[in-house]
Amino acid sequence: MSVLIWIRVILTFIDSSRIIGLRKSMPNKPSAKKALRQTEKRAEKNLRMKKHVKTLFKHAMEAIKASDMPKAKELSVTFQKIADKAVKTNVISTNMGRRKKSTLMKAISMPSKKEAV
Repeated sequence: MSVLIWIRVILTFIDSSRIIGLRKSMPNKPSAKKALRQTEKRAEKNLRMKKHVKTLFKHAMEAIKASDMPKAKELSVTFQKIADKAVKTNVISTNMGRRKKSTLMKAISMPSKKEAV
């Protein structure tokens, strides 16, 4: 029985074109089929945007840790634009977008304060 569970888990991860995974049943009506296709497309798009936000944030923080301020500032501007778009389309929550932008701006401004002293 556990082998069947593992096969189902593996198939779910392998099938990257379908976000929803293994369905219990397919819709019968054409409008329901179309709605399912639309939902899957939107889910894929949202997942891509969410991953993009996370990777931009990570790259910007890595640039700050490496003391590469011009690159960090460039990445932060790009991150802010993408984060605002993600918030506007409800891919990430408003509070998460604000929190990430604030964290990034604080990290960028910290070295400049140390240099001034």
